[in-house]
Amino acid sequence: MKKTHRALAASTALALGATVALGAASAAQAVDIWTITSLTLDNPIVIDTDTLAGDDGGLLSVTQSHVLRDGDAAVYAYDLETLDPVAAAGASSSNSFVYASDLKTNTAYQVASSGDVTQLVALDDDGNTTATVVTLSETIEPDPASDNDFLISGYGWIGIWEIDVLGSLKVIDPTSGVVTTLDTNIDADYSTQPNTSNEGIGTFDGGGVGMFDGTDYWYVGSDANGDISKFNITGDPLTSVMLENDMTDSPDSDTFMFSASACRFFIHDEGPGSLWFGQVTTGMLEPILSADATCSTPGGPEVELSDTGVNAGETTAVAAALGILGALAVLVARRRAVSAR
Repeated sequence: MKKTHRALAASTALALGATVALGAASAAQAVDIWTITSLTLDNPIVIDTDTLAGDDGGLLSVTQSHVLRDGDAAVYAYDLETLDPVAAAGASSSNSFVYASDLKTNTAYQVASSGDVTQLVALDDDGNTTATVVTLSETIEPDPASDNDFLISGYGWIGIWEIDVLGSLKVIDPTSGVVTTLDTNIDADYSTQPNTSNEGIGTFDGGGVGMFDGTDYWYVGSDANGDISKFNITGDPLTSVMLENDMTDSPDSDTFMFSASACRFFIHDEGPGSLWFGQVTTGMLEPILSADATCSTPGGPEVELSDTGVNAGETTAVAAALGILGALAVLVARRRAVSAR
């Protein structure tokens, strides 16, 4: 019995050492360095989406071939290059859901916009829900009363940003469901700066595109004046920078989206106007503008992330230390087992 117990202890110690080490290592996710480098008004296209997608609604998202607009009538798919209307997507246009994209894989995902966020549901290229459900490693609880929760489409990640002074950035790996929590800069409050005029998207008050420059996370979207700006989420000092001087003449701009594969950006306007970024929009109620842009080379170097307070190097060191401790436990158990013989 003693030999059996000690052999079991040895095998248990080995399993424990492997499990802890693997658990520590898998807690970190790697994110590509990727940034938008310029927006232009070259090759502009503007259309009205009111008739097919409807009024109000939520955010824009992109797939390999389409840009999807979530209106109160339908989630409608438009051609990514021409903005020609294609078809109503199968994804729900109810206020229970909102949509974001992984810009690396050109995959759009359905996210709950009321209550807790526990999973992502992948859409196909045409915007129909699929059987691919990604369960998150932790439940995310946006605050419906805060008016400060933003949904972010990143390159290889999807983010949920609570933008008040004690907020955080939840970075979601859409392939594994791993969630990493990053503290935001608490020296400033962005709650009145990004545009929160979106309607019909439940808990979320806005959305845009996320960038990671290797050090800081940035949010790119419409600010409170309707201008397209980038906001430093995790850096110090916290800053907001206009991307282009030409992006300053649309006080009603709502949501911003980007296609890394097509090198084009998309803006949805919630209010009517006659001239928008130099484009005639007379009579349009829900216009989308698309134009050329540039971004850093996709597939840039990856940086390992971990929850704020433990950097990647510390995480790796912890995993290695736990692995060593596990191995030592095995050796001790085996030596005791041999001595007992």
